[in-house]
Parts: sequence; C-alpha cells; structure tokens
Amino acid sequence: MVVMRGDSRGMMGTGWRERLLGFDGLSLLCVVCLSLAFVLATYGIHFVLGDSGFWLLETEDVTQYVSGFNMYLSAPWSYPLLAFDSLNYPEGTRATFVDAVPAYAFLLKLFLPKAIGYFNPFGYWVTLCFILQGVAAWWIARELQVRSWVFLISLCVLLITFPALLYRLGHISLMSHWLLLFAVACYLRSCRCKVLSHCWIWLVPLAFYINIYIFVMISGVYLAAIARVDAHKRLRSLLLAILPFGLLFVSLFIFLFPMSSGAVGTDTGFGVYSMNLISPFMGGRFIELSSKVTSEQMEGFNYLGLGVILALLVSLLAAPRDWLATLRRHWPLLAILFIYAFYSLSNRIYAGESLIATVNYPGFLQGLVTQFRVSGRFFWLVGYVLAIFALYRLYKGTRPQVFVCLAIMMVAIQILDLKPIYKQTRERAAVAYHPVIDVDSWNSALRGANVLYFYPKFRCGGEAYSNLLPLMGYAARHELKLNTGYISRYNPRCDDVQQEIDESDTSRSAYVFMKRDYPDEVALNAMVSRHGVTCREVQFAFVCRK
Repeated sequence: MVVMRGDSRGMMGTGWRERLLGFDGLSLLCVVCLSLAFVLATYGIHFVLGDSGFWLLETEDVTQYVSGFNMYLSAPWSYPLLAFDSLNYPEGTRATFVDAVPAYAFLLKLFLPKAIGYFNPFGYWVTLCFILQGVAAWWIARELQVRSWVFLISLCVLLITFPALLYRLGHISLMSHWLLLFAVACYLRSCRCKVLSHCWIWLVPLAFYINIYIFVMISGVYLAAIARVDAHKRLRSLLLAILPFGLLFVSLFIFLFPMSSGAVGTDTGFGVYSMNLISPFMGGRFIELSSKVTSEQMEGFNYLGLGVILALLVSLLAAPRDWLATLRRHWPLLAILFIYAFYSLSNRIYAGESLIATVNYPGFLQGLVTQFRVSGRFFWLVGYVLAIFALYRLYKGTRPQVFVCLAIMMVAIQILDLKPIYKQTRERAAVAYHPVIDVDSWNSALRGANVLYFYPKFRCGGEAYSNLLPLMGYAARHELKLNTGYISRYNPRCDDVQQEIDESDTSRSAYVFMKRDYPDEVALNAMVSRHGVTCREVQFAFVCRK
C-alpha cells in the first residue's frame, strides 16, 4: 500500500546527533554560509536591511510590494485573514494581489508589534530565498545519496547563481525559486522511499500563498511523484495523495474567500511574454542574446549557462544509455517538464526574430492563458532540473578524480559566462534613489484627509508607474486609504467617478486627478464644486479638497 510519510532515519541509518556533527550537519552549515556570503557580496547589507536606494524607488514594482505589505500590516484584522481595505477602498483587496508574499506578510502581521510603523521586510525575504536555494542543494544531494563535498558545493553555486533567479530581482515573490527545488527534493525523496513524502503536505499549500506561478509548477511535480510511486492506483492512496489540495481548498475560506465576482479580472499578454527558443542557449558572456528577442520576451529569460550546457553534452556523450534509462524511469516528470517547456513558448513560437509556428490553443484553455499570461516563466523548473541532472550524470558517469576536474571546470565556466548577468544584478541592487513625490507639497495639500480618490483608476488609463505608484507609496507611509491601487488581476469600474465623489465623505477625503488625463481645471472644478470642493495644482495632479 502506498502511504504518505517521511523516513524517520537518515539515509545512512545514523542518529540525529551523528548527522548533526557529521557530514550532514557540516555540509548544511557550509551551504547556508556560502549562500549568505553570496547575498552580502552581491546585494550589500543595506539591501538586506531594506533601506537601500533600490527599496526606496517610487516608480517600480517594489513600490507595490512594500506599499501593499505596509497597508496590510497597518490594517486591523478582518475576515478573510488576507483582506484589507486600504487599497480599492471601500471594497478592499487581498495581500495576494499586491504580490506581498502573502504567507510571509501574514506571519509578520501575526507576530510583529503594532507600533512598528512603516517597515520593509523584503530584503530579509530575498536573503532567505538564497539561503533556501543552498539548503535545497543540500537536500537534493542528500536525496540523491551523494556524499561529496565537490558535488554539494558545485550544486550550491549553480543554484544560487542560476541566471533566471538573478534576473528576477524586482519581482520579489517570483524570487522564491527554492520552492521549485524543494519540490524536486520531495520528488526524489518519494522515488527513493517509494512512498509520497510528507513534505508535500506543507509544500503545496505554502507555494500557493507565495506565488501562483510557482504553485502550478510545483503541483505538476507533485502529480509526477504520484504517478511515479503509483499512488493513483489504490483508492486509499489516492485520497491521501489529494490531501495537500484538500487542505489548500479549506484554507481558501480562511485566507481569501469570499471575493466579489469582479475582484479577479483576466489579463492579456499570452503570446507576448513568452520564451524564445534560443533563450536557454544564449544570454551569457560568451554567447550574447543581444537584440534577437523582443523586450517582452525577456520575461522568458531562461539561459542555462555555458557550464551547464557543456556538462549536459559531456554527460550525454559519456553515457547515453544511462541518460535514456534515467529518462524512462522518470517518465512522469519528463512529461510534466515537456508540457511546461511547450507552454513557455506560448501560442506564438519564435526562434530569434522569426515567428516559426502559431499554435491554436482550444477555447476551453482561455481562462488558463489569461491567468498565466507570462508563459516564459514555466521553463524555470525545466532549467533547474537540467542543471541538477547535468551535474549528477557527471558524478555518476565518471571516476571520482575525473569528476572533481569536470565539476570545477563546469562551475568556473558557468561563473565566467554569467559575469554580465551578475554585474547587471549588482548594479540593479545598487541603483540610486531619486524622489518623485514632493512630500511637503502633498502634506500641505492632504492635511486632515484619510481617504484618497485617485483618477483615472488603475487600468482605466493614465500612467500607473509614474503617477499612481508614487502616490500609493505616499499613502502607505501616511496610512491613507486609496480607492484604487496597483493591484494584480484588478477589474475596476471606470465610469463611476461622479458616483464615488457623490457618495464619499468630503470632509475627510481628497480627490486626486492626473493633469495629463484631466487637463481642463475649469471643467474639473465644475464637477466637484457642488460639494464645496475646490482644486489646486500639486506636482503632476490637481488635488481637490473641501
């Protein structure tokens, strides 16, 4: 009978004290230290502490994350537990839709003192993500039953410098690639023990409350594990296998539901934010990607690195039969990876600048492609599996002395090849902060107000990055409510400006109209004057107050 459990003893049968003081404990400490050193050397201590210029930017996605988190943190507890009304006031939204890493935000709201004030926790989150990348390398090596310092350190370096991860700076929840690696480790553990590991019970729901894209990828690996250990062939085993999804379903009614029918809208971009066929093979120092892909397809940046590519070729030439045997043995995972790789190309498949094929997806998949429009991300899991597989096949297919030489060469070539990506990451993290909001002017204009009505709303026109995001950051710092916001899957009404003004409490509200979209100040005053409201110019907007 197939059951869901984990081994109570280590792979060598040793007790926990021996493992702590032996290879397992020392190697775990080593990868944690190596990962932390990489973060400090790459991003710097002020980035980690959350007070560097990068985190202060007012016209980037980080403004959404930090502002959304602080609005959720300062809001009183409500039901469901991820709900808050400081954005999209008065209906509100969920921490999920401001990409504030919901699970992390919830725990901080639960344990941080109320008096902490405006706070940026995401430097610590990025640091934790890299440390957990290293821990994943340790866990994967352990499940592969490889007790080699060279293998472990090589794998750790490959994973913490993975190109797709370094390129993701600025999208904080999407930097949680360790979840993908934990899923690989859980899969390997399930295969080794011939039972579904208990780690799936917490990993699958946790991924959902960190990032929905990563959750879908992990769910595919879980399905592959179910098929690999034949958990779908017995009713009791199948019921145990669906336990993680059952727990997730129940949790939705605690953390997210109910939501109004218009709270989650569809979005466009499928076929645009895709992976180019050449992306896995070009993009480093030795083989530049240059302008062969569109700027939108950089969302599908999935370069493997020359070290990984060469290691795959060497391992294939050294032992092609072992390759085929491994692929046959893990056919369910191979099928999932093929599906993700194909989806990452979207319905418009490009090779460089050439459109080589158009795929007509069936209509019933329309809901899928509008929710997971950035299809290029789905190759991340494929890339990680290829990197792990390349190193492991070198380890298994060569003598120890040869493996040491090949592993060192592989890592050295990989690091040299990724130097431009690493440099770009460091420069991005060290970007200088230039204020957009004139705080004194806005303080004077908004004194006494606690609700801002911003027009045009997000997705109703206007320039969200240059206007809405800076004001959203200001609102978060001053604990003001905002009738809109830079919110994912947002589906607002765009024709209710007059209705909102008429129904609002003018004594405690301010109405902010973008000058670019409302250039006629006379007409604007006519619209709000019946409420005793007058308008004045403040930077890029007209601010109307009673």
